[in-house]
Parts: sequence; structure tokens; C-alpha cells
Amino acid sequence: MKMLLVSRYCAYDAAGYAGSKTHNYYLKRLYKDFDLKLLTIADPADAPKLDFKKYKIDADVVFIDERPEPARVLFFLFYNLRNIPNCFGKTLGIVNGFVHKILLKKLKSLSKLGYSPDCILLEWTQTVLLAGRIKKIFPKAILIASEHDVCFLRFERQFAKAEGIRKIFEFLRFRSVRKAETASLCAVDLIVTQSMKDADLITAGNIQYSKTCVISPFFTDYGDVIYNSESNGILFFGAMDRPENYESAVWFIENVFIPHLQDNHVFYIVGNKPHHVLDKYKSERIAVTGFVPDIRQYLSKSFCMAAPLTMGAGIKVKVIEAMSAGLPVLANDIAIEGIPAVNNVHYLYCRNPGDYAAAVGRIDKDRAGLREISANAKKLVADVFNLDKSYSTYKQAIYKTCSAGLVPIS
Repeated sequence: MKMLLVSRYCAYDAAGYAGSKTHNYYLKRLYKDFDLKLLTIADPADAPKLDFKKYKIDADVVFIDERPEPARVLFFLFYNLRNIPNCFGKTLGIVNGFVHKILLKKLKSLSKLGYSPDCILLEWTQTVLLAGRIKKIFPKAILIASEHDVCFLRFERQFAKAEGIRKIFEFLRFRSVRKAETASLCAVDLIVTQSMKDADLITAGNIQYSKTCVISPFFTDYGDVIYNSESNGILFFGAMDRPENYESAVWFIENVFIPHLQDNHVFYIVGNKPHHVLDKYKSERIAVTGFVPDIRQYLSKSFCMAAPLTMGAGIKVKVIEAMSAGLPVLANDIAIEGIPAVNNVHYLYCRNPGDYAAAVGRIDKDRAGLREISANAKKLVADVFNLDKSYSTYKQAIYKTCSAGLVPIS
């Protein structure tokens, strides 16, 4: 079966972000089972890391440098005039208009050359927004949307946090993104989400549940880590150049760690490219490590993970990975969403600074109870997030959808 995969971001084995790792994992499995052609955008800096030739994947990679240099800003602005103020244009401010123009140009060229895919997999919401226009180019193809998260949820949360005149702008953007994303999902034949929570959110409107398929995000399984309940370390890890990560770490430091915990504990902030805002907090009790090749050493010397995430949407891979190591997670609603975990069984629910401080205090007094949560967390990950079963579900959903759409399966 011919599959065309259109991706906003490039996938390769050395990818550092959770979404890119998930994209790479399924790409490298799909190409073995389908006659796959890839059309993707990449940053020129990533060129040495690409491994499509190694895997013999037919890939058309378009290199676009989107860094804010003056010449490029003027060039990209020309293609995004319709999107100012990022509320009403076709790309809604979440993707550069020039990127969409290039992708559509490439797809039209493929069609003119006689290429006719049986199904088209749209990776990331940025390409899902092209569904209606891609359907016009390839009207006979089955369209599949790979939703790493429900994009409008992120904008809804930004609207909820905004104040003053900014709140009006964020509301207009949230409403526009929700309308466009929902319309695009209605135009596809299969929607793939990475949690049941996202599937429920999508189908709350006029989209049928039978049109969805839930898969597991890719994660590194740290089941070989021996949990140390007697340590004094509290862990936070992730890509530390992303606002949702470094802002959450700062919140925990200022509201929980310094006022309540720094006399008896160490806070490890582990992750690539730590934002400079973290520099002023470095001390004997607060370690900002930067990139580490393997986080196992920090998993093994921490007795819990703090996950006071203040922003974001979709399932949080860092939480799954910590739980796979048996590390009890202190999580709020955003951190635990999409993970079918039970408070006080698989993790400890926290909402405000007092909750986090109380949870650590409780842990300090009951390390034996902590070991039980550790075992439960490990078992949950092993039972629910099986990547082999997930891929099998994914592949069968594609075949079933294509069969229903009368696409001959070869």
C-alpha cells in the first residue's frame, strides 16, 4: 500500500524532543510495512543527523531556516501577512505560511508527476491543518491525522492565563484554532491520538469515536533502574529550553523548594539547553545539569519527581519515563493528563505549593509506602504503554480505514 507521510518536523534517531522521538519511532516501523514516501521540513542544522539513507527511506527533505535574522524575517513576513494578528489567517500563527506554501507546492508537483498514494499520513497539527487542501490534490487518498496533542487545548490554557487586553487576543486565537483544527479533523478519515483523554476531547464535538485510534507515545523504558527510596533527591527533567519546562522548574523552586525543602533535599534539574533564567538558582542544593547522555544516574539518586507543569497539552512523556523507573511522581492535572493513574496508588496528586511540600513531608515519614507506589507505577507503565502492541493497533487501524474507503490493500 502506498503511503505518503507529510511532516512539519523532521524525524531521526538522535531526535531530542519527545514528539520527534515518537514520530521517528513510528516512521521507522511504518516504512517496513508500507510503500512509504516521506515529505518533511527540516532545519539545516539537523542535516548531519538525518538517517533516511541508512534506513533506505524515500524522503524529500525541504530545509528551511526559520531563525530570526533580518533578511529572513522580511521574507517570511511576506508570506504571513494574511495571518496577522495570528487569529484569522489560514495558518493561525502556529506555522509559518511559507512552510505551508512549500508543502502544497511539493504535493501538487507529485500529483502532476502521476504519484497517487493510497493514504496520506499528516504528522503534527501544523500539517493536519492542510487536510482540506490536500484532499483537493489527492481526492482518492485516505487521510490520516496524527495528533501529538489537541492543539486548541494549549491555546485555551493560554487564554485562561492571560490578563488585560491580551486576554481578548488569546480568546480570538483559541477560538480560531479550535474551529480550524476541528474542521480539519472532520475532513480526515482516521485520527490518531496519544491518549484516551485527547480522543475524548476530539469526539466531544461532532467527530465520531470510531474515527479515532489511540496509540502510545514513544518513551525510554527505565525499568532497569533500581529505585532508591532512601535518597534525598527530587528530580525534574525535560528539554529545559522550553518554557513549559523551565517556568515549571522556577515555580517549584520559588514556591516549594526554597521555602520548605532546601534544608534537607537536593533538587536536580536535568535536561538539554537549560534556559538562562535558571542560572541564578544554582547552588549546592539546586543542581542544573544541562545535557546528560543518560538520566539513569539521577533517577537512581532521587526519591521522587516533581511535575508542577504550568502549561502544555497532550500526554507528558517525562512522567511516563519517571514512572517506568519506579519514581513516584508529584503531579498536577496537566502533568498527569492522559495517563490512567490513580492518586495515592500510582502517583501523588498535588495542586498548590502546600500540596507539594506536604507530599514530600509525607514521603519523608513513610519511605515504605513510597516503595509500594514505586512498584505500582512501574506496573502501570508496563501494562498500558506497550510499544509493540501500540504499533500493531496503529497498523491495523490504517488497514481497516483504507479497506472501508475501498482502497485496495497490497
